[in-house]
Parts: sequence; structure tokens; C-alpha cells
Amino acid sequence: MKVDMTVEDVTGRERDFSLWKNGFMYAKQHTNTITKTGDLADNDKIVKEYYPEMEAWLKQVTGAPRVHVFHHGVRISDSSHHVNGLKKSELGKKFLPQAAVLAAHLDQSSWQATQVLHNHYPDETETLLHGRFMLVNAWRPIKTVYRHPFGVADASTVPASDLVVRQNRWFKEIRESMGIRPNKGHKWYYKYKQEREDVLIFKQSDNHGRARACPHTAFEDEEFKDAEPRESIELRAILLWPEHESVEIEVEGKL
Repeated sequence: MKVDMTVEDVTGRERDFSLWKNGFMYAKQHTNTITKTGDLADNDKIVKEYYPEMEAWLKQVTGAPRVHVFHHGVRISDSSHHVNGLKKSELGKKFLPQAAVLAAHLDQSSWQATQVLHNHYPDETETLLHGRFMLVNAWRPIKTVYRHPFGVADASTVPASDLVVRQNRWFKEIRESMGIRPNKGHKWYYKYKQEREDVLIFKQSDNHGRARACPHTAFEDEEFKDAEPRESIELRAILLWPEHESVEIEVEGKL
């Protein structure tokens, strides 16, 4: 179902938004690892070089003492690139860019987020849940975005009652994501002509605070509906504060 919503440009006021208050933030990060379309196809390079580069940067920009990048996805906003029907054994062995998702959603429910934590820290899950635990995405284009910009909702404007659990089958597994009920009270934002160095970090789940999860979606911009496809990479990461000492910090490199 299509819904008309106003999506505001954050350009020039990026510092007004924070992970703690709004559930998302923009920050500058220069990379020489992912710079062209071909890099999106190089799974080994992404895992061996880009993951550790971004883990170190996420520690710096969020203040999290422990960060673990556990997954990535690449997208090209052209439906002809969408690939379905591959066996699980083939995933990760081929270049599988997906199309931009034009539907507001969360990748995980809070239950699914806990399952992710358990999958990666099975011996520490109970202890870590007593501290602060976030799942975040770090999304960037590899060239300036014109078509299908990335919109994110201010988590503080989205009540839990507007989130709807969706069960998805992933081969033999059942996973939970979240849909969102339309509400004129939701506030949506994006960055006009977002560039490669403009990284968007946003929460999928947080076990503390008010701004706990940011619905997000690509959307149509009539000004650029015929522009070349958007190309992007996003990482999913676990952020941990075992002693729950997370505080908002000023970090060099923020926009």
C-alpha cells in the first residue's frame, strides 16, 4: 500500500540527529575499500577488509566498546538485478545485488534481535542482555544517490503500537521482521544527493532508551525517477556496552 508522507532533507542540520535521541545519525567516513560497482561483487574483500575497517570506525563514532559486524547486503535499485530461487549453498558465492526495497520495515523484531545475539555470543547472551545491546545498520551508497534515496523514520516518533510483527520463512528457518502502520505522526528524513562518504547509521533494535528502532525504506523522488540506479552497501552490526556505560559523544568525522 502506497502512503503519501513528507520526507525532510537533513542537509545542513545532520548534527541535530543522534543515535540516542532519534535512533539514527549521519557521519563522514572515507573508504578506499568500496569505491566502485565491482567492489560490491568482491565478497572476500568486503569481509576481510571492509568489515574490520567499519568495526573500528563504529567503535569510534558510537563509543561502543565491543562491535561485531556479522552480515552485509548490496543493492542496485533496478529490479532487473533482483535474484531469486538460488539454493542456500549458493549464497555468498555469486554477486547477488538486490533491488531497493520500497516498503517501510525493520529487518528484525526485538525477539529476532535477541536470536542474532545468541547466534554470535551463545555463551554470553544472558550476561550481555543485562548491559546495553544494539543492532545497527551502516548504509552508504558507492556513488551519489539520485534515484531511490534512502529514507529513515525518527524512532522517537514511532510508537511500538505502530509496529507489526511479520514472520518470514528463510529456507527451513522462521525469522521475524516488522512492518509499520501508517501514521501522520511519524517523522521521516533523508539526505539529498547522499554521497559515498555520508554513512547513515540507524538502529534495528536497542534494549534501552526510547528511540529503539528506525523503520526505513527507499522511496520515489519524482525529480530523479529516470536517473541511473542507486548502488549501495550496508553492514549489520552488534554494538555492546556490557557495563551499560553508553553516552553521547562528540566524534571527529561527524557531519
